Amino acid sequence: MQNSMVETVVGGIVVLVAVVFLAFGYLSTSNVPNGSSGVTYKAVFDSVDGISLNSEVKIGGVCVGAVSSIDFDEAYRVVVTLRVKKNINIPDDSSVAITSSGMMGDKFVAINPGVSESLLESGGTFIYAKSPLNLESIINKVIAAFLKKDEKA
Repeated sequence: MQNSMVETVVGGIVVLVAVVFLAFGYLSTSNVPNGSSGVTYKAVFDSVDGISLNSEVKIGGVCVGAVSSIDFDEAYRVVVTLRVKKNINIPDDSSVAITSSGMMGDKFVAINPGVSESLLESGGTFIYAKSPLNLESIINKVIAAFLKKDEKA
């Protein structure tokens, strides 16, 4: 009887902790605009390695939106649609870049605000877009350079 009561209490605590984690997860993602709320912008990249639907969009490290779609254009460049909170005004000379939180962190789209007084219209396209660095290709190039150097010696 004593063991049964302890098991019931422990089970209740586990369920309570699970509910707290679910509530935290729900509340922490609710600040990202979804559906029809927010303003959309487009950015054209050569590559979007590490970005997917609902990846964060940040300005100065603060999440202001999410990636709402990823498509191709006629030249097979990647067109990313960003949904940003309505109250965020973005100058029309702003740039976007795909970057990561640290060396192995999650990748996100960073908006670097420009200095223009005119704002980017809803549905507008960023003029400057920087694709992510592909760490694997950089390492391969360094290794190839060292191998060439060794062959010459």
